[in-house]
Order: sequence, then C-alpha cells, then structure tokens
Amino acid sequence: MEIGGKRIKTKQKGMRRSRPRARQRCPPPPPTPRICFSDGCRFGTSSALEIILLTVNCHLPDWRGEAVQNWSPSAPRPLRGVWEGTGAGQGQLRIRGALIPASSRNTRLLRETYAISNQQGFDERKQGAQHHLPAGAECCQRKEKVRVGISCPEILLRGNDVSGDTQSTMLGAPLWLKEVQITKWWEPLVPGSAMEGESSVCIRFEQLKAPQQNVGAMMTRQQTRSQLVEVLTKIQQVCGAENAPFEVTDIGYMAYINKENKLEGIITIQKRARETLEDDIVMGAMLALHIGNNVQSVTAQSFKWCPVSGEYGQTQCGVTAITAAHTWAGLSRRKMVMGTQRAGKRTWIIRDPKEGTIRRIIALLSGRTGDRTSLIARLATTPWSRKRQVMIKKEQPTMSSKAPEEESASGGQAIAKQAGKETEVASQRPHSEKGFFCADWRCKWATSLGRATNNKHRLSGSFRESTAV
Repeated sequence: MEIGGKRIKTKQKGMRRSRPRARQRCPPPPPTPRICFSDGCRFGTSSALEIILLTVNCHLPDWRGEAVQNWSPSAPRPLRGVWEGTGAGQGQLRIRGALIPASSRNTRLLRETYAISNQQGFDERKQGAQHHLPAGAECCQRKEKVRVGISCPEILLRGNDVSGDTQSTMLGAPLWLKEVQITKWWEPLVPGSAMEGESSVCIRFEQLKAPQQNVGAMMTRQQTRSQLVEVLTKIQQVCGAENAPFEVTDIGYMAYINKENKLEGIITIQKRARETLEDDIVMGAMLALHIGNNVQSVTAQSFKWCPVSGEYGQTQCGVTAITAAHTWAGLSRRKMVMGTQRAGKRTWIIRDPKEGTIRRIIALLSGRTGDRTSLIARLATTPWSRKRQVMIKKEQPTMSSKAPEEESASGGQAIAKQAGKETEVASQRPHSEKGFFCADWRCKWATSLGRATNNKHRLSGSFRESTAV
C-alpha cells in the first residue's frame, strides 16, 4: 500500500507472519589434545610425531628420518576402549628417511623367510639345524633399541641438528612427562613376500610330527626343488594339460626347522604364460593334495608325496594355507580352501573323499571322467560363498503345478478363483509386462512362505530361515 509516495506495510487480519527459522550451527570440533609445558609451549598430535622423529634421530645419528606414519592392520580403536583397556590392536611406527646402507639390511631374503610363518617364527627357529634356506638368508639386520619419549640431555647431545630452542623445550618438560618412556626396536622395514606375490599358487605346509633321532638324513633344498618339478610334470601329464613342462626356475621353495623341531616351509609356482595361469592353479591344488592327503580310500592312497623324505605314497606334512593369483598381471591374492579346519590345529584335515574339491581332484588324477573346468570354477570360490549361492537358490523355489493334499476344498476354490482373476488381468497387459508380473508374484509368494506359521507349508530354506543364518 502506498500513501503519498511512501510504502506502508499492512497486516491482513487472520494471517500470521512467519518468522525465519534460526540456522542450526554445527558444533565446533573438539579441541586437539595438547600438552602444555611450564613455559607456555604446546604439543599436539602432530608434535608428538615430531618428538618420536627427534628421538629416533638422536639415537641414530648416522641415519636421518624425515616423516613418521602410523600403520596397523587392526581397525581403529575407540576412545572408550582405550580407557577401559579393551579392543587392543597392533601396528608399527614407520619412519621414512634416507636409504639404509646395504650392510645394515637384509630385506631381500628376509621378506621370503618371514612369509613362511611370521617374523617371530623365523627368529625362534632351531639354531644349527639343516634349514632349506638360500645362502645369506640367516644374516641379521641392524637393530637398535630406542626409548621413545622426552629425551634426556645425554640423548639430545647425540643429535646433529638439534636447535637450542628444542633442547630448552625438552628440558622444561614436567617430571611426570619425562618419566613416560617406551622402549622399542628400530630395524629396516621388511616388505611382503615377492615370491608369493609373483606366483600363480603359493602353498604353506608344516611337518605333523617331529622326527625321531634315528631317522635318516633329510633331503637338501636343491633335491626338493628337483622333485617338485618331477611331481608337477607328472601331474600335468596325467591331467592332459598340453602346456610346457615345468623347470627348476618355475618353482620356489624355502623351509626351516621351527622351535618344535618340525619342518615348516613355502612352495610357489611362478607365473608363466597368461594362457596357463588357470591350469597352473589346478596343478598347485593337486600338489597340495599330495602333501596333505589323508584320504583312506584305496584310489587316493597313491596320491601322496612328502617334502621331508621325498617319497611317494606317504606324507608326513599337512597344508596350512593356499593362495592363488586373481589375475596374471596383478598382485592381489585369493585364498583356496581344501578339506576342513579344526580349532587349535594349523593344518587342514584332507580326509573326506566326498568333499567336492577333493572328489574332483582324485577323479582327474585317477584318469576317470574328471572335468578340469568344473574344478577351476570350484577353486575360484570359497565354502562360505558357495553356501551363500545355495541359500539364494533356496530363496527362489519353483512353482508346483499341483496344490498340496492337506489344503481344504474351500481354500482350493478360493485360490483357483484368485488365479483366474490374475490370469484375466495378465492377459489384458501387454506381452512385454507378463514376465515382470509373474516374477513379482512369485517373489511375493516366496515371501509369504517365509512368514507362514504352519510348518507344513514352509519349505526348507525359506526366506526367513535363509536370512536368519
């Protein structure tokens, strides 16, 4: 409304003027935990990493670190679990810096020996035993004990580039903070196994029982590799795979005597041609059956080979793990499962001749009507993924043409009338929508089976039973 060139706001009767809503402000992020010293200096999370880096550089004046990174295979630990002492994880403080001299590291060979079991198992191996390791694999790396925390004046004086302000800040720290010291070992980082990453199949095995003192001498590493070539070549000929024969360079093998006086090792089949990857995976699975075979049938008794004695027809070892390559060019791995596992026992139990994988392998090795394609498809899956596929199939039951005998006559007539109506409606729809309508009705029918309260009308593996597993 305008009066005399001026605009006047008027309020009509019966109308309310809405007020603009106040914007919801996000709460500010929590402050970063910091440590305050008496001179006013503050230290946060990033400064704690700098203290760790300073401590390492002071303990190792001949090597200089540049950055610190936290690495852990475990999930992040919640703060409540930290205070309650639950959900503990493990990890490493990885420090990136200058190149470590070759005389102080042995990562090229130790990365393969650690892959047999772990670093602790290799360090606790039986000293002076006949290990199947390459020359130089037992050479130790440089290890230095480092006390992580607020360094004392003696440690600070070892550093080359420690400024005066840094020294005064460290010396001005409270006494309770100086007493917090964590003793750790510094050593060159050992990466994962290159022999396993570049292989088509990797088999880990362990001797089941410690040998007696009067047992004959064990084979050497070179003899074991030669026999592995012989075994794999024979398996390839029996299966009818028309590929090039295996050579010594295609086989990787390392083993050592652990603290329990048992041979523990790793066998790899290196990647050859792209076309032979799937066949080599099958050959590796058959070799694993030879090593851990405990099937009592007459046919499977001859499919045994022992890495310890090198004899056919018997074995003293069991398989602990099998991994295979996903693709020929990639480095990712997948697990292969054969037999069953028992809690508290490392080796697999390969005993049941009716188990799908074992049955297919024995059929191929014995020259019966074995299908290598079906074995390849089975090795590409795991028992839990196969169980999931079976559950999905059970969730889609087939339609039966006859009504159940227990159903009453009145119920049957009602269903027939309803089916007639559904047919009339479906006939009026276009031809392209008939399949969708039938699939939708069938899905609803399967869902109703799962919700039924009468057990006589519930199929095994219905919707409710499948989702509850």
